[in-house]
Amino acid sequence: MYLAHYKTILTENITNSNYLTLANDYQAIIDAAVQADGNKFYTYTQFVGNINTDYNLGQNTASGLTNLMNARGTYLSALSDFTAVQPSISNVAVSNTDPDVDDVVTFTSTIINTNTNAVFLGYRTNQHAPFTKIQMFDDGAHNDGAAGDNVYGIDYTVNNDYTQYYVYAENNNIGAFSPARAQHEFYTLNSNYIPLAIGSLVVNEIMADNETIVADQDGEYEDWIELYNC
Repeated sequence: MYLAHYKTILTENITNSNYLTLANDYQAIIDAAVQADGNKFYTYTQFVGNINTDYNLGQNTASGLTNLMNARGTYLSALSDFTAVQPSISNVAVSNTDPDVDDVVTFTSTIINTNTNAVFLGYRTNQHAPFTKIQMFDDGAHNDGAAGDNVYGIDYTVNNDYTQYYVYAENNNIGAFSPARAQHEFYTLNSNYIPLAIGSLVVNEIMADNETIVADQDGEYEDWIELYNC
């Protein structure tokens, strides 16, 4: 999982030069202030040029940003951790995109990599809670189609008006997420509560300002209401 996230960082921010776009944007923001600063330890020319050029400053070298990042990207990309082939995750789907609460739905995904040894669905029903992982299967017994067809599935009972989820697959060397930035990003399944018929749920009794009348199971006198489901 660590390598999966690290590779996402590597490919989205270093080897594709996104860092350079940000560097130019940040440089433009402070450009006028740098020019006006009479106490800076370097020249304005060095400030402008250091994105691409190395400068010697006393006993130190200020590496040019592109030189540093290109070398770092080349080095990291050649490591066996990142040349390992990741599982390919596609066709993440749910059998019912508009379920009611208490319905059973099936999550499925196609995983291409003959060395995949585990596939999981991560889900949560509270955006402040951690994700729970449950294993998905390609055995023909989990509404996943035929066994061994690279489609993994798992049944899930909807118990909230929304479910946030992702798919994770791994082999012996590296994992992969869908979406790639999970758990920071995720898919969402929205669900419906079936409204109750008028009169089927009533407030049957109210105990307000309960100081000495009825104690609860802990011996405490708390206010309460009683609901009756007709």
